Amino acid sequence: MMPMVRTSYVRTVARLRVSSSYSVSIYGFSMRALLPLLCAILLAMPLPGQVDFTSRPVAENLNIPWDLVEGPDGYIWYTERIGLISRVHPETHAKDTLLDFRGSVANSVEIGLLGMVLHPDFSTQPYVFAAYAFRDADTWVKRVFRGRYDGTKIVDVTTIYELRPAQQYHQGCRLIILPDTTLMFTNGDQPSADSTFSLTSEIGKTIRINLDGTVPPDNPFPGSKIWSTGHRNPQGMCQLPNGFIYSSEHGEAIEDEINLIRKGANYGWPKVEGKCDTPVEIAYCAAYNVVEPVWSSGTKLTYAPSGLEFYPHTRYPALTGKLLGVFLKAALVMAYDLSPDQTRIVGEKHMLLFRFGRLRDILVMSDGRLFVCTGNYGAKGIAPFPKPNHDVIVELLPVWAYEQPKVRIPADTVVYRADVGDTLTSSVEFCNDGATPAFFTRFNTNPGNIFEARFWQDGASVEGTDCYPFRVLFIPQADFPYRSSATVYYANPGEAEQSRQAVLIGLPKRGYVRATRDTFSIATGMTVQCSVRNIGLDTTTVSAVQFDPPGSATSTAFDVPVRIAPDEVRTFPVTLSTPMSIGSSIRATLRTNSFRDATFVISVVPTHVDDVDADLDVVLAPQPIKDVLRLTLPDSGTYTMEIHDVVGKLIYAAEHNGTSVAIPVASFPTSVSSGVYSVSITSRGRTQTLPFHRAP
Repeated sequence: MMPMVRTSYVRTVARLRVSSSYSVSIYGFSMRALLPLLCAILLAMPLPGQVDFTSRPVAENLNIPWDLVEGPDGYIWYTERIGLISRVHPETHAKDTLLDFRGSVANSVEIGLLGMVLHPDFSTQPYVFAAYAFRDADTWVKRVFRGRYDGTKIVDVTTIYELRPAQQYHQGCRLIILPDTTLMFTNGDQPSADSTFSLTSEIGKTIRINLDGTVPPDNPFPGSKIWSTGHRNPQGMCQLPNGFIYSSEHGEAIEDEINLIRKGANYGWPKVEGKCDTPVEIAYCAAYNVVEPVWSSGTKLTYAPSGLEFYPHTRYPALTGKLLGVFLKAALVMAYDLSPDQTRIVGEKHMLLFRFGRLRDILVMSDGRLFVCTGNYGAKGIAPFPKPNHDVIVELLPVWAYEQPKVRIPADTVVYRADVGDTLTSSVEFCNDGATPAFFTRFNTNPGNIFEARFWQDGASVEGTDCYPFRVLFIPQADFPYRSSATVYYANPGEAEQSRQAVLIGLPKRGYVRATRDTFSIATGMTVQCSVRNIGLDTTTVSAVQFDPPGSATSTAFDVPVRIAPDEVRTFPVTLSTPMSIGSSIRATLRTNSFRDATFVISVVPTHVDDVDADLDVVLAPQPIKDVLRLTLPDSGTYTMEIHDVVGKLIYAAEHNGTSVAIPVASFPTSVSSGVYSVSITSRGRTQTLPFHRAP
């Protein structure tokens, strides 16, 4: 996708482009003379601020990329968890493999070939350092190796660190090289979380070693590789220009953390989660000098943090001086505001919410460009990810000025099918339909007792032509059909919300006969045409028609048993058997072999009432219809036509005159697909409802 431009500025400059063959005069001054001055004024005008990022693909079809680093050759070097180190050119997309380590790596659960860092003086010391895990007989082992880049491949791989036993989970594995050319990396708390405080175990620690694997003499614990203790699963780490080291760490189910890593400090896990904010934690923190995180996700949410970087550049001023973190479960980039002394986080901004799915790492290049990679492959419960071309590396490009976001609904009515007692997990899609990213701020269904919204904690965003499927649970509890509105709200940051709405309809899977109306009207001495529709997917048998009070009405022309196919509408006449007072009603029940009988009410009304149902002798032919619905009417009066779909939604209403009416399908305000519909024709108090089939 091409980067967004500062449209207002570009359009203004374009209006001032004048051919040198012409001279335009303004109040006696030549435009040729004024043009340099006007351009200088325009360049001095404040430009719109950056408000968002869009994206440009760099590499696709990757297998769990884990770490991105800037190579000495202008390429992005990256690891894939399956055991590959590769590089890709951010402009040409040329890609090649530098190390195939698949025979030495166990790509299992959370481990494989993970973090990587290059020697800061790569031109004279072309060394690559990376962490991986494998299985040695019955023992999981984590190693850090050093390899040499020979200009084509990584060779001379040598182990400089080993942790035995390790585990398939919680190995940390983010690496950085400090200005003193020592290597720092993270170890998670497995296989023994109780060892995170022990100075005889390197589990749950930040580790610092020399580049040959030896122990630096100035480490906080003499002879030990340990730099800090009490960590759970730190998967992000970076160093600021002032030397401060920040690390991002997974909580167990809540309390994800950002920590300022201090020499010899204890960060509390597993005795403390997040801040020291419970009586037990407060006492423990005071007794053991626990360092609290500078940021926590709190006790309600889990974000699953991964890569972490500092942004020192002015290329994107909106990010200058901020700490940038990417998240897996929350599927977003978070920009953290730091305090003036850079020891605290004082604010945060969420970006790219669920636009790419799980984000594994973020890379800040030396020129200020930004890249992220995804970690969607093999993850569950993150629809619509992974997409067919995932996993990916993309460059983030700035959006300098917003147009109003536009949202498109692929289907304004979505039909779900589940029977009583079922729970159907499904979704309704909303898509971007404009030139600017659309931020979805919230989503709900109303009423929400049947369709229950399932929406990630921080919203979502889409760009280009992408769609986001908001998850819903269809839980039928009462009579079918169920109708709910699904509303998504969206906005530019800091602006008023807009909304789009879709209709959710719930229908049964099995056969189910339902009256086309809740109430039919009848007058003494007349017959009312009652109609029912099978809105399920199986043929249903009506075995009896019963009226309450018993004997109050008859339906001799409706011979039972009657089989009604899916989508089929059957009409049967009902006549009063005994005189009944005006305003009284009869309850009709059709006994079926479905999970519920069909019931409706027949209301007794005066003979002159306008809504008495009687046969109009309307002919609907031919069937099925394809492009035009043709009706033959008994006289040339005025007729009101209403067309409803299978669940009773009105899709057409108009008045027609004459004895022959042709209604083009293309004239329906709502597009219709193939299936069964019904048309109701009303004139002078008489109504007739006829089913018709729309052919593909």
